[in-house]
Amino acid sequence: MRYPALIEVDGDRVIAEFPDCPGCQAAVGADQDIVAAATAALGRWLESCLVEGTIPPKPSAAVVTRDWFEWIQIPPELASKLLLRWAAAKRISRSELARRAGISEDALAALEDQTATPSRETLDGVSRALGVLGGSRPPRPRDGGAEPRALAGGAAPVKKKPPLVRRR
Repeated sequence: MRYPALIEVDGDRVIAEFPDCPGCQAAVGADQDIVAAATAALGRWLESCLVEGTIPPKPSAAVVTRDWFEWIQIPPELASKLLLRWAAAKRISRSELARRAGISEDALAALEDQTATPSRETLDGVSRALGVLGGSRPPRPRDGGAEPRALAGGAAPVKKKPPLVRRR
């Protein structure tokens, strides 16, 4: 599962902001890894929602047409906790969720077992059943263009915005 992060270059800082997660952002120096910082910030933000007992927001695909974004992947263990919270919020029974996801109830039980790492197929099936975007692969750009080339470390290049002119 992944969340979109809007990336902005502001002088000597690079900032990642999550439109789906109000107040969640990461900032690093221009020579540091924004994807690693954004991954850590998003993970902490989502975990805090779970601890507080709130329902975390589902990831959207609304920004895939924007030039300045990265997909931030969350670990399968956190994804399974989120999916279970969303299923509980919708009051879907275990058998109904398994049926909708096209998986066995045993596979769903493995998702609930916090010591096990759920399979990608289980996560994707439950994600689809709950209407959650952000499965295994990000969608292709709508304009039919190629996806951004990967840089060293697997990060996609960040396109710089023109500087903002602030009027007083």
